[in-house]
Amino acid sequence: MNKFKPLVVFFFVLIVAALALALRNTKPAAPDPMYKGKSASQWATEFAFHTTEEARDALNHLGADATPFLVPYLDKPDSLLNSFYYKLWERLPRIIQKKFLGPVLASDGRQHAAIAFRDIQPVSRPAIPVLIQHLNSRDVTVQLLSQYALGNLGPEATAAVPALKLRLKGDVAERVYAAWALWQIEHNAAEVLPIFEVALDRRHGRFFVVQYLAAMGLAAEPAVPFIEAVAGEKNEHPRIVSHALQALARISTNTVRFLIKHLKHMDPGIRVSGRIAVRILVSGRVQGVWYRGWTVAEATGRHLDGWVRNRADGTVEAVFEGDDDAVESLVAWMHDGPRGADVERVEVEDDAAEDLTGFEVR
Repeated sequence: MNKFKPLVVFFFVLIVAALALALRNTKPAAPDPMYKGKSASQWATEFAFHTTEEARDALNHLGADATPFLVPYLDKPDSLLNSFYYKLWERLPRIIQKKFLGPVLASDGRQHAAIAFRDIQPVSRPAIPVLIQHLNSRDVTVQLLSQYALGNLGPEATAAVPALKLRLKGDVAERVYAAWALWQIEHNAAEVLPIFEVALDRRHGRFFVVQYLAAMGLAAEPAVPFIEAVAGEKNEHPRIVSHALQALARISTNTVRFLIKHLKHMDPGIRVSGRIAVRILVSGRVQGVWYRGWTVAEATGRHLDGWVRNRADGTVEAVFEGDDDAVESLVAWMHDGPRGADVERVEVEDDAAEDLTGFEVR
């Protein structure tokens, strides 16, 4: 036994030294305050998993206290087992689903966390350095939402300007998001207008670009010819034409003659802002790809009411109620859907508003 004693002592000292080093490098745990019976970490987890309106309100109240618990979800790695469980779950009978916890993909958690930073400024303000880092995230949706979140902070996010300008060298979608963020931060029209003009000319993201230009007001006047070209296209979607005309009206009084002339050739019905309802039917590979969860997150972020459900024929049906701009914005996004979806067709029809409250999966 004595001959092993030096070896035992050596390993004992080695273990103690390792523990001491680990304790020295361990960061103190972030404060985890309570709100309405749940801790900040619990509210962050609930939003990352289910994006409930209650969790959104809690995060808005907790602000910076919730930020450390949301950040890890931006980098949550994918799991093959979890992905398989998720695909299997969509095919299980409802009676079986009720007996088990529903799966949540890591990609869902990443995107939900990014949505929280996009929409809840008390949470995103302390996370500016983290959001700048995630402009290079491997998750494209997290990249774009991080740009949007930084833009929503306006001049407070000035530190992000160099990184955002690097995004102006990316694809068209990246450039449009980065340009909008830079405009909100710096208000440099000369830098961002050429990017919006190219997007309009190439028919990329027109629905959003005309709204960005409208929000710029008089500063977007050099882009008027491009917006007029969009409004004048016979085959353009009526909703995009409507927003283009509204943008022209907000940008310059010099567009009045164009508006009057164009309206003579339009089917009447350009709506003023108000509460509307639409029913949509989405066809393609839209079940088993988190289409419903993505719809809930996007609808909740736009403060829309309604529901979404899978149909037996493989389509997804949804009803949106709320501000017409918010409804139209989400309808446009439904043509893309979440990563993994392959949308073939989106049918939209006006629906009678039922004064629904909240947004749910049926």
